[in-house]
Amino acid sequence: MTTVTITGRDRHGVGIAVHDGKQIYVPQALVGEVMEVEIGAPFTPKSARCPGTIKEILTPSPYRVDPQQHCAYAGRCGGCQLPHVSYEGQLAYKRDDIVAALSTVVGEQAEAFVRPLIPTSARPCRFKSIRYAASSSSARTPLRLGFYAPNSHDLVPVDACPLEPERFAQVAQGLEAILNELSIPSYDERKPQAETAVRALQLRGGDVNSVSAYLIMTGRLNKAQRTALEHSAQKLGLESLTVGYNNAPGNALFTRELELIAGAESITKTLLGARFAVYPNTFLQVNYEICTKLYEAAIAHCAQAQSHDLALDLCCGVGTMSLALAQHFEQVVGVEIVAESIAAAQANATANGLAQKCDFIAADMTKALPELIKRKRPNAIIADPARVGLGEANAKLLGKVPGPCRLAVIFCALTALKRDLPLLIKGGFKLDYVQGFDMFPGSQHVETLVCLTKA
Repeated sequence: MTTVTITGRDRHGVGIAVHDGKQIYVPQALVGEVMEVEIGAPFTPKSARCPGTIKEILTPSPYRVDPQQHCAYAGRCGGCQLPHVSYEGQLAYKRDDIVAALSTVVGEQAEAFVRPLIPTSARPCRFKSIRYAASSSSARTPLRLGFYAPNSHDLVPVDACPLEPERFAQVAQGLEAILNELSIPSYDERKPQAETAVRALQLRGGDVNSVSAYLIMTGRLNKAQRTALEHSAQKLGLESLTVGYNNAPGNALFTRELELIAGAESITKTLLGARFAVYPNTFLQVNYEICTKLYEAAIAHCAQAQSHDLALDLCCGVGTMSLALAQHFEQVVGVEIVAESIAAAQANATANGLAQKCDFIAADMTKALPELIKRKRPNAIIADPARVGLGEANAKLLGKVPGPCRLAVIFCALTALKRDLPLLIKGGFKLDYVQGFDMFPGSQHVETLVCLTKA
């Protein structure tokens, strides 16, 4: 055994200690803790990075809690990386991460720019969930649905997750039962599989406790299987049951080949005062409470623009923020690369009586921005890109937007913030404030809103 002090953590929340010139990575260890660990062989030959296993905690962190108090699957399920950290500690860690990332851009001023993190208060908070499927090679072992173990694709069967609405567990267990009655196995991503098999189940929550289910499968369902699944959906009270057929090898899930089995093609969710049709492949944040607060903050920043002729909503999805921006601006243009999302955004604008104020463009942001900037001269811009961020090209293009203009960028990853923000500042935008929103309690992830102004 070796006594170490945890001095850091990686992006997965794993504690890091330094001993004899080696970096020891210790799962579920917290910064500041002193512990006895067993050090394993290097991750790769001659590497200074080694795994460590906790044997005894000598000095625990004040943030340490017993994860089993909140979840019976803690430590086995990889859905949450920080179940052993108090919520106070999680918020402190995430704000520290934001300050550290911002300090690479503005130096010692970072602390002054970062506002307190917005916490999640409501439970449950995960209104979209993907359960994966697995079964053993034994024909007598039933298919199970659950979440992957940390850093693997080994399934941890889960009956109910405390971060989900109760109905999700009821629906998942009901569909698991009918799939086993139909003898439909799970997909094995390690080998080709042409037969009908289950890859995963996505559940979504909407208004009035509504739930849609989306099964991702290989092969095709036969008539008897469709009928059985339809009856099961009706029995479970599902508003929608869709099957997506994906026969591609590997572990990718989503597909455009969809078959409606029961109910409606979409469910409805009200956000920011507007009603949205949510389809199986529609992007919508999983935590409605924090999603609403995040979007309200971005829109409030943009609403303070000097003029209110035009706002842009980049990576607009189904128009969630576009419709809210239309309450403050004469015209809103939404840009999104996914054509199906643009079609949904147009339908949502029409359904909410805002079609005359909203235009939507199905295009890559890099291709659409030059013309929009040249012809439109926007007064405000919101950008909510994917985890990769804006990218260098788009950040440079946004830097060319003439002032006065307000800009709100939502970063899913702090690595993207560190890359993109300097380019926006170089383009003439001034940093107003940065704020984190705890969209995913229990994880290392934090959504970060960066608000800027160009005079």
